[in-house]
Amino acid sequence: METLNKSVDESLGKLQNQIDGTKKEMKTLYNDIIKDKNDIKTDIENIFKSVESLKNVQTQFEENINEIKKDWTRDVEMVQSVMETQNKSVDESLGKLQHQIDGTKEHVENNMTEIMEKVKEVAVQMKTLESGMTKTNARVEGVDSQLHVFYKELKDNSK
Repeated sequence: METLNKSVDESLGKLQNQIDGTKKEMKTLYNDIIKDKNDIKTDIENIFKSVESLKNVQTQFEENINEIKKDWTRDVEMVQSVMETQNKSVDESLGKLQHQIDGTKEHVENNMTEIMEKVKEVAVQMKTLESGMTKTNARVEGVDSQLHVFYKELKDNSK
């Protein structure tokens, strides 16, 4: 009986060492996931800053475009007063410029839309990752408490 008790105690000791090792591994994994989560959060914050910067660039670009429009309008009025015959040429130039402005503005808006969609995707992935970790931690805690109860019962039964 002593040999059996000793064997059970050794097995339980090994089992406890495995549990402790698993706990340490889970803690390390949890810390890595938290770090990854924080890195992702930082990346998202940087993306938002980049988007904000792009918005500022777009605003400045639109202001510059408005200044260009004002300059063009002034030039057109001056040209009209000097030479009515060049009216057609100036109108064509304005049309081309407006087309370029519209094309550039559309391009910037499309890029911002794509960036925002990617930010939303990353946010959803972060929520999924966090939910999975919460569930995993709950399961680990449940298994750990069951093993402690089992260990206690084995120890009590071995006496």
